[in-house]
Amino acid sequence: MNDKNFQELKTLRDNLKLKSHLFKKEAQDLWSQTERQLEEYEKKINSLQDASEESKNDILAAIELLGEQLNQSYNKIKNTL
Repeated sequence: MNDKNFQELKTLRDNLKLKSHLFKKEAQDLWSQTERQLEEYEKKINSLQDASEESKNDILAAIELLGEQLNQSYNKIKNTL
């Protein structure tokens, strides 16, 4: 997951945020959960700067997985609208 992918996630999120008043209860719950995941994603990206070379691979793997989960969650919300 690179900076371009992160920006794509943020754009998808911003577009969905504009429509958030249309969310059904299930989508609202998923939105809240996904927002918390996005915060964690940003923290992990920022932690790369201070990480040792050994731990960078682990952090990058976690970022990749979390990025995929975020993408799936935002698309699931998008499809419920």
